[in-house]
Amino acid sequence: MKEWIHFSNCQLMHAGGEAFVYRARYKKRETVVLKIYKEGLHFNPDFYLALKKNKHANVASIFDYGFYSDRFWSCSEYIEGIASSAVAPFSVPIALHLLKGIVSGLSFLENHHLSHGDLSPDNILITKEGSPVLIDGGIQGVGHLGYAAPERFENAESTVKSDLFSLGILLYFWLTNSLPYEKEEYDYIVEEILHIESSKISVLLHLKNSFSIEEIGALDPIWKGLLQLNSEDRFSSFEELEEHLEIALLKLSKQAICLEKSYKNWLLFLDEKIVEQEVALDQKEVESLNGFSSHSIVKKPFLRVWIFSFILFLLFIISLLFIFGEERKSQNVLESGEQMLERVRSREIPLEPKSKNKGITIENVLRPIDILNKDSL
Repeated sequence: MKEWIHFSNCQLMHAGGEAFVYRARYKKRETVVLKIYKEGLHFNPDFYLALKKNKHANVASIFDYGFYSDRFWSCSEYIEGIASSAVAPFSVPIALHLLKGIVSGLSFLENHHLSHGDLSPDNILITKEGSPVLIDGGIQGVGHLGYAAPERFENAESTVKSDLFSLGILLYFWLTNSLPYEKEEYDYIVEEILHIESSKISVLLHLKNSFSIEEIGALDPIWKGLLQLNSEDRFSSFEELEEHLEIALLKLSKQAICLEKSYKNWLLFLDEKIVEQEVALDQKEVESLNGFSSHSIVKKPFLRVWIFSFILFLLFIISLLFIFGEERKSQNVLESGEQMLERVRSREIPLEPKSKNKGITIENVLRPIDILNKDSL
């Protein structure tokens, strides 16, 4: 695949259960994220095609994607930001502000008849300007278990409705830096999700003693529209959710994002964390990639094929020269024999040669050429 030779300077950012993620240079100019998924995962090609053709401020763009050795890979926009999971929890106004940005990105996907399908704090980056950006998505599977809608455990495809449920769990995590479950085992999570109630979330927030009555009250309608077992009982669209977010922010106007004294400090905190992350990444060495060279992801296999082809070509030329030399040798012997026979018949030479050497000397016979030193290949 010729696309691979466009990647260079690959530095490992993350090695998770699903994929290896690298910061890389694309066509020697652009810094991108190269993600190589492990075998066995399935993806919706329409998702990647839509993001390759269309752009949105809250969704990372896709530059290229494909398969290599049965592994799906994608090349996407490099966002200089930090995963929301690394900087949670957030205040209620900031969490609602971030959720509005994500809803805008999900509405963009909905307009292209797509859903994300793998919403989680790890798949949302926050820039130093405080803007959230969706990454990944398009996976054909449950996704992150703790954030999956109940129907996803029954092999249902990702939809707008399932993304709405995931947003409810995501918002809870952003506020508390935890999930509304005590355990993380698969069976336990499934059981909890199948019996989750929006009222339970409000009770959990109240028990944490970190939220005011006004905040819990403003959030309550949002939980009721997101965390419903039956998908039909959730918000009808992202637009409806956005309206409720505006209402909640209005109720908390005294704590609105634009008036919050700590907001500037939060932005400084984000900038500091992002700078630390970038510096640490800059110090990483360019690494080899699943057996490929560190200079380029698959440039080494590409060169191996080229060198092998060149060697075969040289061997072919050598064979031709050798065969040509043997033919010349045979022709010289035949010509010499015919000349001797003619000279005997015309008695130009005696039948018994005077010389003791009875052999025939053949001059200018082509020698097989030396095989090239392998280092010259």
